[in-house]
This record gives sequence, structure tokens and C-alpha cells, in this order.
Amino acid sequence: MTTRTYTLTFNNITLDTTNLRMEKRGGKEVKQYFLLDDNFTIKDDEITDVTSFRKAMESEKDCVVESMDGDKTTVKVTLELPPLHKPDPPTLECMSSHLDGAHCGLGDWYLEIEEGIQNALNQGPDHRWTTGWYASKKEIASANISNDQGKLCIQVSVSDDFDTPGMGECIIDHSTDLEKIRETIYEAWDDAEFNRKENQTYVGWSILKDGSWIETYIQQSAEGFYHEFPPGDYYHQWGFQEEYDLPDDVKEAIEDFIQSWDGKSQFEYKGFVVKQWDSPLPNYD
Repeated sequence: MTTRTYTLTFNNITLDTTNLRMEKRGGKEVKQYFLLDDNFTIKDDEITDVTSFRKAMESEKDCVVESMDGDKTTVKVTLELPPLHKPDPPTLECMSSHLDGAHCGLGDWYLEIEEGIQNALNQGPDHRWTTGWYASKKEIASANISNDQGKLCIQVSVSDDFDTPGMGECIIDHSTDLEKIRETIYEAWDDAEFNRKENQTYVGWSILKDGSWIETYIQQSAEGFYHEFPPGDYYHQWGFQEEYDLPDDVKEAIEDFIQSWDGKSQFEYKGFVVKQWDSPLPNYD
């Protein structure tokens, strides 16, 4: 916050009335900032924080009567001004050429987009620009690359079949090397995936027979969250998805294992193998 003191001049000042009229930007009136009955003028367009202005006027510390000359009263008001909003950098024109920005990942851009990013980078660290959020054609992921004040900010957003959000961000010095940009994208992507796993409210399990998947089990996991059904559009219920007619004793044994899973063991029962989605496939050699 920046602190600045303003000198205001009033005629017949009264601090318990109902309206304030402020002249700003060539005479535009802004009403109801504070309880004053007469007009006064502030010759500074930075006063935009109504709450701070009113609070300062009500404070003996921040509002001091400097002089009273007849009907004219001069008051000093000290405000903590919020940082002035900096306009967003302009979006690269090349980003309008595709619904998606990249093919299979987030750094294998379409040719027009790659050329547009390279041209923007070549204009130097002081050239402000952004790609805006662009998607991958084949991944549930999107990215945003922005250059401002000599820094490249690369953000990645991911999701999954359960609509679980994940965000990652990396900031690097300006560079014209597209390979370095790609590497940073995938670093931010790793962070986003880690964040997504932190946000998960489910655990997925695959049930295999003879090395092939046959059934899925979806377990609700996060404490403090309750969903009647798994989030997203892919799974219709918690537990077994009923994609395979498992024997009752097998289902019971699998469910007992999942509910008491210790994070280490692999479960096999009557030729059926159960593994968590993030675990490696069993070795059948």
C-alpha cells in the first residue's frame, strides 16, 4: 500500500450530513463517499478506494483540520492507496487461429502459435504479452504463458475424469529459447498434477484377471467431503462399477482389502489382482 496525504477544501463543512459530491475526471460526480453536505473537489484521480477514504475521514489521526477561514475549512486526509491496476498484457494474435493451442501436450504448439510465441519472445523482455489460456487437444490440461517485466510466467491447469482441479506455476527469466519454455511448461504441469492429487476426493482401483483389466472400484477418500456419486461424468456410483460379474466372495475379499489398504501390499485372490491406479502394473513374468 502507498500512503499519501491530500488537502481538501470545504465550504460550511458538516460531518453528519447525508451526501458527498466529488469532482473527478473533468467534473464527473461520485456520490455517497462520505457524510458531507457541500461540494468539494479532489484533484487526484488515484482516490478510488471508497472504504479507505471514508475510514480516513472518520479518523482523528488521518483527518486533520488545518485551517478555518470564514466559511472555508481546509482538511488534510491521509489515505493508504491500493496499487494502481495494471492493464493485462495483450493476447497474441496467433492464439485466435485454433480452438486448441497444442496437439498432444502443452508445448507441441500448432505451427502458427509456435511462430507467434517465438516472434513475441524475440521482441525482448520489455514486450508485454500473453497467450491467454490455451488447451491441449488430447489432454485434460491447459496453459497460459505471459511475459511481463522481463519475467515469463507459465501456468498450467489440469483436471481429470472426476473434475478435480490442479494448478501449477513457474516463473523464469525472459528467454527466446522455445525448448526452455517447453521444459518449464512441463515443470509447471508436474506441479499441477501434484496439486490435483492433493485435491482428489477419490481413489481408483483396477481389478485384473490374467493381466487384463476387467472391473473398476471407486473409493471415496477425502475427509470432510461427501458426494452422493463420484464427481464427473464417467462413474455412476461408489464402489464396484459392475462392469464384470465378480463372484460374491471375490467382491467381499477385494472390498475388505481396499478398505484396510496399508499402502504397500498387492492383493491377489483366486486369480484376481487388485491395484491402485497410481501403482505400477503387476509383473506376470
